[in-house]
Amino acid sequence: MAYLTGTQIGALSDALGTAYNLSRFDRLLLGRLNKVREDISLAGDYEGIRYDVIDLANREGWVTDLLTVARASNPGNSGLLAFEESLGLGAIAAPQKSGLEKIVRERSHFQDPSSFRERLGLLESWMCAIEIPGGGGTGVLVGPDIVLTNYHVIVPLLKGNVSPSDVHSRFDYRVTDGGGVVNGGLPVGFANDWDVRHSPYSQADTVADGQGWTTEELDFALVRLASSPGEAPIGDRPEAQAPNRGWLHLPAGPAAMTQGDVLFVLQHPQDLDALPTAKLQRLKLSSGTVLGFVGNGLRMRHDATTLPGSSGSPCFNADLEPVALHHAGEKNSRLDYKGAYNQAIPLGEIARDLMKHDLGSLLDAIGPAG
Repeated sequence: MAYLTGTQIGALSDALGTAYNLSRFDRLLLGRLNKVREDISLAGDYEGIRYDVIDLANREGWVTDLLTVARASNPGNSGLLAFEESLGLGAIAAPQKSGLEKIVRERSHFQDPSSFRERLGLLESWMCAIEIPGGGGTGVLVGPDIVLTNYHVIVPLLKGNVSPSDVHSRFDYRVTDGGGVVNGGLPVGFANDWDVRHSPYSQADTVADGQGWTTEELDFALVRLASSPGEAPIGDRPEAQAPNRGWLHLPAGPAAMTQGDVLFVLQHPQDLDALPTAKLQRLKLSSGTVLGFVGNGLRMRHDATTLPGSSGSPCFNADLEPVALHHAGEKNSRLDYKGAYNQAIPLGEIARDLMKHDLGSLLDAIGPAG
């Protein structure tokens, strides 16, 4: 549980003031926290009201809940995201400026921290954990009701070992650094006609130094959900007047990535210390670099950290643009989850597969929202 200092109370008040006007703030308190603002504060100005609410939340121990629901209802607000990260509750802190005084790498460039935070906030709202008996992984919303993940994550469904009613995509799951659940998330089931398109993995992915990948072996699955979270308010609370969630723009062409480029992986990894019985973990962001390409460009290798549960995680470049779908690591005999590389499927290859199978319109439909 976070306990704020006076300076932090002021910072949170300023962030809430940029994210909500008074009427929306009142609806947020009532719709998401079941608290009537007039029972807390009758201050004559909005700033005084915010201070009173935050002060009470701080003293009664629900300030983390207040921040969580505020972020969930306005994920693109950079002020709220920055404040959340300052408490250690966010997926990652904004990148800091480098101390280097020379241009060492031409493809390295400056980032605007505010834009980076806003983009990251939107990406968080599109991510989900795939919950499936005996396994699971990560997914990302790429259409109003369509999630992209790995083929091998949903193999139990394809084999008929589980039914669609046994599987969920859980959005908005949030916990504190101490493991306390502050938002159990929004579980969305799979539709009966869930299989939009899938492509299996290759045997080359299952052995050390494999080779012989084909364009029909891309280890991805597009699954249809039973409802359309992309067209519903974030948090599924209309009374809070949250914006619609939207979805990720899946690129229709290959990204210009090369060896040494920065790579981010947004994922729901399991707790290494709790394996193999680990429960769902909070959303994490790891960073690394592109190590190179193999299989005539059908696989991209990287060194960003992943763990079981990370399968199906989208990979992003330095501008947080989607470039690949993480799916595997080096195959070796080690039991400590350490290896020389991780591996991903370039999204340009997945886009080509969709167009080849008459699903190019799906790319067009996905495009405008991201």
